[in-house]
Amino acid sequence: MFERFKKSLAWRLLPCADLRFNLPSGISFPIRTRQEARLFQEVMLAGIYARLLDLLPPPRTLADIGCNAAFFTLLVEDRRRQRAPEQAPARGLLLDANPDCVTRASRYLEMNRMAGFNEMVCGLIGRKGQTMDFHVSSADGHSSIFHQYCHRETLRLPSLDLERLLAAHFPNGIDLLKVDIEGAEKFLVEDWPGAVRRCRAVILEWHGFAWSWDEASLAFKDLGFEEKLVVRENENQSTALFVRSGETSGQ
Repeated sequence: MFERFKKSLAWRLLPCADLRFNLPSGISFPIRTRQEARLFQEVMLAGIYARLLDLLPPPRTLADIGCNAAFFTLLVEDRRRQRAPEQAPARGLLLDANPDCVTRASRYLEMNRMAGFNEMVCGLIGRKGQTMDFHVSSADGHSSIFHQYCHRETLRLPSLDLERLLAAHFPNGIDLLKVDIEGAEKFLVEDWPGAVRRCRAVILEWHGFAWSWDEASLAFKDLGFEEKLVVRENENQSTALFVRSGETSGQ
């Protein structure tokens, strides 16, 4: 029992510790909550995202949907500094339905002097023209339209007009779209196909509680994408890279 108490106390004191993982590139990842520690494990330590990114040229434009604490956007910048230091940082749009995530992501971009290259939007990806329930989790990475995991509150949010938003920010298309929205990727391809077609490559985190992998894979094929690599994490979750047919991969 005492060991459990020490572990619980350590997590509670984490925000006071100012813990950061500083990479040789100069990018810094603040770890101030248990959820950010888990996010750092997913984005950085697991190596899946770096593996997928290295199959592509460093993007010049990036849409990070389901941005959470902006760790993926920071990873993209870290990889650019290693692979193409002469290239300017990607011009990015970061989106999350959780207002707390938007606030935190903005702060961490500013901390890394990346705010000038990126714009933040708080909004929901859902059924076109509908207002939907979004269940905010105390474990914010699990906030979702579909389920109430460690439920904190439910927000009633209108669905963003994603096609208009991306067309306004990226009139010449998007090099890379990253999507991690806890099942709402189903709505992305079914309700906003024009937005997806604007993208040259998509990194998708698929969630089996919303739809099957066969449905997801076929949906992207129908939108003109080829499946380049799928990393199966468990029976209900995979991370995959899709590249628009006719586009060339990186290395």
